[in-house]
Amino acid sequence: MFNQLYYSTRNRLTLRLIALAVVVFGNIIFFVVPGNVAFNTLAIVFASFAYMGISAINLFASFTNLNGIFKAPNSYVMALTPVHPWKRLFGSVVPAVFFDTLGFFVGIGGILIQTTGTGIDFEDMMGTMGSSIPLSHYFIFMLVAGLALYGLFLIGFLFWRAVSRSILYRYPFRNLLGFVIAVAAMMAVSWFNVLLLPFGELINFGPFFNIQISQYTGFHFALMVLSILLQGAVLLWAAAQLMNRRINI
Repeated sequence: MFNQLYYSTRNRLTLRLIALAVVVFGNIIFFVVPGNVAFNTLAIVFASFAYMGISAINLFASFTNLNGIFKAPNSYVMALTPVHPWKRLFGSVVPAVFFDTLGFFVGIGGILIQTTGTGIDFEDMMGTMGSSIPLSHYFIFMLVAGLALYGLFLIGFLFWRAVSRSILYRYPFRNLLGFVIAVAAMMAVSWFNVLLLPFGELINFGPFFNIQISQYTGFHFALMVLSILLQGAVLLWAAAQLMNRRINI
């Protein structure tokens, strides 16, 4: 598992680090160098474009690496690795989630630094959201839930590619059909959200459904994260089984 994490982390690491360095040092320079109103406006513009840039680069690197699992020549190396496919998939998802999240916070942090003095009171804003837990705990719970949701999205992408390259490999429009199956599978696993049904009401979110909770507590957040993790585990297991038995590279 650690070897899978190591080699997956190395894929396009230089590109990620260059983008990260540009955003960090660029925001530092704009922040420490005194300037007028026009210069401060330019700093905000730079921070905004830097955030969009690092997000685009990280997404490109992540999805290119994940797609490489199912595409020659990288797929040959992955197929010959003497470990179960779920370890290869999981080892590829974790670095993607880490670097994409790091880039997100660095980019957002740069924007916040350049726009200091806006007078936004986050404590008051959070107090209107029906939360009975401290702001710091709320932020931690939301961060964990966000990481789990993004990981679920990446696993859904892996499941789509696994379906397209296995049971649908000989069919025309296999990518489109695989996408439809992947969406249907994610709709099916979203039923794990019934764990939260006693604490809220059922709402629609496109083809999916979720449970809207009016008053959050640590227990509610724990159940929400557990539901997301269960959905990801099912899709990861299904993708691994397809890779182990039916994959075509």
